[in-house]
Amino acid sequence: MLEETGNDIILGGVSSILTFNMSVTDRNALVEVGDIPFQIMPSTNNFLSTKSINDYIEMSNPKLLIHMNYITKPFSISAVEINSKTRVNLRQYRILSDRLGTKNILIHTPDSEDEYINTGYGMKIIHDELIKYGKIIHFELPVFSLDLQRLLGAEKSSDPIPKHIHMYMNKLMKYLNVLPHGSWKLVIDTAHMWGNGCDEMQIINILEEYSKHIEYIHLNGNIKRMFSKDTHAPIFSKSNLLPHDNLSKYISSKHFICICEITKEGAEWKDWEAYASKYNLTLVPFNHKFSY
Repeated sequence: MLEETGNDIILGGVSSILTFNMSVTDRNALVEVGDIPFQIMPSTNNFLSTKSINDYIEMSNPKLLIHMNYITKPFSISAVEINSKTRVNLRQYRILSDRLGTKNILIHTPDSEDEYINTGYGMKIIHDELIKYGKIIHFELPVFSLDLQRLLGAEKSSDPIPKHIHMYMNKLMKYLNVLPHGSWKLVIDTAHMWGNGCDEMQIINILEEYSKHIEYIHLNGNIKRMFSKDTHAPIFSKSNLLPHDNLSKYISSKHFICICEITKEGAEWKDWEAYASKYNLTLVPFNHKFSY
């Protein structure tokens, strides 16, 4: 269980934690949440400015996860140049993480054929701009683009883990395993895995296979069909196409920090309370700044 101490909760116990993405519109609110795990995504579609960084109050939350924005592409060819926009933005996120008192930064792994081919260069950029400075990078598997699906031979499979996922992970782990010990982890997004053609049991198998590398997962439902871009909904939503009962039971037996990212369809707080209770998940305290 999580122990409450004022606004703080202490990690421990026997079940996974259920938490959310939080708006950064009110920068002061981050401090008010206390030392609980949650995620933020600053400057979603813009580069992170020094002025924006300075708007944040200095704080310390070692369980805060900073989600890199969508336009920072360390696996792109253009990122290689020494002062590329991507490199500069990675440095800005490094400064922000220092200000917020966390080492945890999330970055998407390659989602296209070009990025996949460029995996090694991207890993070096991430090492040189972030890992070298003590940051822990949480690498999130994306939904693969059509060209990457074709390259990997992606198709629906009855294998415990589909061959195209194995192929992708084998290449990824080749580069991750040479990074400094403790400098990286994996983030499995359930909606992304459904988008990549994985059913409920295959997602469980992937989580189990790589569990020693996982601290955070993105626990999202998906209202889109397999092999298409994802649209999130609560995992328990009637609109969600991903069956979740066995998945939720599996997660409840682990010690994951489950971040729910609601981008299309939300739910009432009481619905999250009911879901957490049904599957013995530890729900973080209510905060109206969470996206739920």
